[in-house]
Amino acid sequence: MKNFYVCPSTDPVDPTNENYEAELIKYASLIENAGADFLHADIMDGKFVERKTFDAAVLKKIRFNTTLPLDVHLMIDYSKQQLKEFINSGANIITLHIENFIKKNKLKKCKLKKAMKLIKKSNCLVGLSLKPQTEEKFVFKFLKYIDLVLIMSVEPGKSGQKFIESTYERVKNFASLKETNNFNFLIEVDGGITPEISKKLKSFGADAVVSGSYIFKADLKEEAINSFKN
Repeated sequence: MKNFYVCPSTDPVDPTNENYEAELIKYASLIENAGADFLHADIMDGKFVERKTFDAAVLKKIRFNTTLPLDVHLMIDYSKQQLKEFINSGANIITLHIENFIKKNKLKKCKLKKAMKLIKKSNCLVGLSLKPQTEEKFVFKFLKYIDLVLIMSVEPGKSGQKFIESTYERVKNFASLKETNNFNFLIEVDGGITPEISKKLKSFGADAVVSGSYIFKADLKEEAINSFKN
């Protein structure tokens, strides 16, 4: 049986809390002790999405306080400088949004290749993410080069949204391409996922799920994490 990964997200931790950094570090420790596989660090800049969370300096502090692999999801307007900062903060996986590299419905391949090369050169795993309305074809061309595809099952930037049902078909499509071409990337799904949805996603070929509100609100974190795996 293949591994199935549960990745609690930093997203539900309130950025307006005056103890925000301490709460992030505390939550990372909680989910590590509860058996999480990765910490999914949701980085938002208030531009690519409406919300704003934390920067690379804070991620570095989290890195010093957890041994969990850091699965860094960059929901930001892309810049090479910021990418370097997150690489140097101790990220293990860095996921770029494909929309940053699409202009007038055309993929800016050269810019994307340079970004991916920079991540790989730094010994990080590279992921690509797509919003629910973004065409899959933009990611298909790069599947043989990446380590993870992150399928958004809600619109990025808002916690607590309802899971979009068409996501199952997307997972099936990527899983089919993965098997047919013998690719090695993980299929991760993010947004509105419950244990029941997780089980179904797994049956369609998903390798990992991100959980925000469900695990964050659970009194028994270990039980909540295990419920996604069973």
